[in-house]
Amino acid sequence: MFAYDLASRTLAARRPIPAAESWPNDVVVVGDAAYVTDTKAPVVWRLPVGPAEVGEPQVAIDLAPFGPADPAYLNGIVARADGSSLLVASQGEGSALWLAHLAIGAQAALRSWPSAPEQARHQS
Repeated sequence: MFAYDLASRTLAARRPIPAAESWPNDVVVVGDAAYVTDTKAPVVWRLPVGPAEVGEPQVAIDLAPFGPADPAYLNGIVARADGSSLLVASQGEGSALWLAHLAIGAQAALRSWPSAPEQARHQS
């Protein structure tokens, strides 16, 4: 992953994700951390960020126990204004929306939808 200093338009840091294969996708900054969805795996990475440095990525949230993990296709992340929780979306098979409470490290599946072929079977 790359972090840029927008004021100077220069590369501030480059941090490899410590996984065999990873597809970093969406980013949201909450306080002193950046959270990054991984389209290849059902995880959200956390990178400490500050005015002078960008830390190393670590798995912050593992969503595999809460829904379909293959493929994950995490595609969308947003934080509450107060920074207390994240909403993470998946568009993969068995699409889902997760709520992650950052202070307590708890995750819960809010809703999952049937895949497109599944919807077609139920509508006919």
